Amino acid sequence: MFLHRHRPQGLESPACQICNKVTGAHEQFAAMLARTYPEPRTRKEADEVKSLMRAVHRQTPQVLAEMMPSWRQQYDVAGQFGVNFEGGALNVGGSLVNTSIQVFGAKLIMAIHYHCTGEIVPAAGGVAIKWFTNWDKVNNKIPDSLFSLLGTPQTLRQGSWSVPDQFEYSWVATDCRRMAHYVSTFRKSFLIAGLVHVDSNELRQKFPQVSIRRPGQWS
Repeated sequence: MFLHRHRPQGLESPACQICNKVTGAHEQFAAMLARTYPEPRTRKEADEVKSLMRAVHRQTPQVLAEMMPSWRQQYDVAGQFGVNFEGGALNVGGSLVNTSIQVFGAKLIMAIHYHCTGEIVPAAGGVAIKWFTNWDKVNNKIPDSLFSLLGTPQTLRQGSWSVPDQFEYSWVATDCRRMAHYVSTFRKSFLIAGLVHVDSNELRQKFPQVSIRRPGQWS
């Protein structure tokens, strides 16, 4: 996820061995996706991205196959940025891609929740995940309401070293801490919004169209 696999300390959180094993491939995919934009600036950075792509291909080759863009997607990107745009398009509308980001996002938001509130999402609780890509931002499809109540963005920081260009998160919680809202950004690639509630059933009633995962629910 981070340049040269090097990041400041912070956001370490407890997780069982089974959960870490089950979510590993999804975290690897999210790391690869985060590194797709901006484009690598050096040969070393490019080699890191290629290494991530090879690792994803070994673990879940069907996900990369699903990301092949249609001619329409390529045409739309070329029309937006010009035919000489180097980045090209990726198709992230498939079920495999979205499942990976949903699983990664749920685990991430649970970790940030623990870091920010000192509380573990309870077994009866849940996390509602919604994610957006840089293409959504270009087309103004990221609602301003996501950010209206959030605090100042934070990042990982160790002394004078920080990585806001690679990862940031913001959050707000109710006074009773029954509900909390988080937004995390990964470079200029994608963002994940997560809503934590101590009662997953109540969360489903409020957001019936949004994917909701409880602790340990990774399928």
